[in-house]
Amino acid sequence: MRNCECGCGSEIVGSPRKRYTNDAHRMRHRRNGGKAEPVQEPEHEPEHPQAEPGRARVGLEDWLERYQDLPTPLVETARSLADMVDKSPDHSPLWGRYQHALADLVSARQEQDKEAEIEYQDVRAEIKTVQVANHWRAQRYRAATDAGDESEARRWEKLVPIGCAKGNHAFHRYSAGACACLDCGANEDGEW
Repeated sequence: MRNCECGCGSEIVGSPRKRYTNDAHRMRHRRNGGKAEPVQEPEHEPEHPQAEPGRARVGLEDWLERYQDLPTPLVETARSLADMVDKSPDHSPLWGRYQHALADLVSARQEQDKEAEIEYQDVRAEIKTVQVANHWRAQRYRAATDAGDESEARRWEKLVPIGCAKGNHAFHRYSAGACACLDCGANEDGEW
């Protein structure tokens, strides 16, 4: 077995006089001044489970450790197919089914990532909405205090739900006889 002289580690097939896998490898070797390039290992973790003959289950389990909460039926299907592939690595249809199961797992993980991103964006939008409403309320409060209108200023002292702002309070009568809104704390007269 002969390897490419550029240092990539590729096996050379063909003429015994052939020194490189192709012209790109020959030019790489020439650019490096005739020095063989070391084979570089990938620096990042793989996006999908690694499948090697005889080690499919091990690679799958390593990948599954990094990604939790995948659909159980997909995980169990991939595990059983990995076991079958490990027992008979030359069985091509099993490899096809196993690769399809791995693709389903990767797409399920990507779907979970999309759902998490959507949830994050929703929470962020909600926080922004509250911040905008609070800023508007603060402006109204400042305008009322600048105008000297104490009752209007008290009205804008705190942020209240839209139902309460429209007068639709959720009143609760306490055992001592007092009545107040559960959402904003206003009394029966609508005073905060």
